[in-house]
Amino acid sequence: MIAPKNWLPPFMLETYRSTNKRTIDRPEWPNGARCCVSLHIHVDAQTIWRALNMEKLVYISNGEYGPRTAIWRILDLLDRYRIKASFFIPGWTAETYPDMVRAISAAGHEIGHHSYSHTLADMGLTEDGGWDKAVEEREFDRALHILQGLTGQEIRGYVPPGGELSPHSIDILLSRGIEYQAQCAADDIPYYWEIDGKPCGLLEVPTHWSIDDAPQFLYTLIPQMGFIKGPDEVFAMWKGDFDAYYHYGRCLVFQVHPQWIGRPGRLRMLERLIQHIQSFPDVWFATGREINDYWRRRYPPEEVYGLSVDEAAAPARA
Repeated sequence: MIAPKNWLPPFMLETYRSTNKRTIDRPEWPNGARCCVSLHIHVDAQTIWRALNMEKLVYISNGEYGPRTAIWRILDLLDRYRIKASFFIPGWTAETYPDMVRAISAAGHEIGHHSYSHTLADMGLTEDGGWDKAVEEREFDRALHILQGLTGQEIRGYVPPGGELSPHSIDILLSRGIEYQAQCAADDIPYYWEIDGKPCGLLEVPTHWSIDDAPQFLYTLIPQMGFIKGPDEVFAMWKGDFDAYYHYGRCLVFQVHPQWIGRPGRLRMLERLIQHIQSFPDVWFATGREINDYWRRRYPPEEVYGLSVDEAAAPARA
């Protein structure tokens, strides 16, 4: 019988999270909080429709709705409830809507890296299915310089386009000072990525499709894709998710997009959800950066993996 790890693409063998140990059952959160909640907002704008190969005018106009209309309502909502969020923005979106990016940063929110064009071309994907590291580095740096130039922030969080990593991505992220990514779903608390069975320095702040607004609201007509759910249905699901994460003391990362969550009825639903969450006195609302910083202090790799400090600091690759 073939070992399960051999079913993976060859480069994933290096980062396969092979552990048969139980992960942390009841993590501690700051100030005695019972659980953690984080709101991650992906301001893809029109780029998502290129990534989906659906560049029709009607779809592109949905993308424009995000930075033109929805983002301002979202900023107002966050301000009313005194919540700081993490905004992951493609470089193309940032340079196309620079005033929006400056306003988000000026309001005290985290700015995260979300590729340049939100397509796999940013990852250096070639026609023959290979991966060009030089192209990936060029496009990563292109977006990084745009985001840093507009905000002055040190960019430490990353979400890959389409949830994809190339064989070179982790090395590129670490070499550019990225400390965490927020896309994968191997746990419901943060965890360290491994290379050759050792933590490599990149933390995952995980989420899941069930707490992402795209599977709930993304819709296209021709060709038909997705089914639009009503706000009440999604509220019931997300309320149930929060109640369960609260019960188990986990880290709940909502992943939303202004062009979908920012429609009036859906944003009112999000406000109801925030009110429900804030009715609990012991919930830590945090940005991805704050979660990353806390987790590294409270659960450093040497403690999680039982390594000495020297072992934890040693390069993961042979």
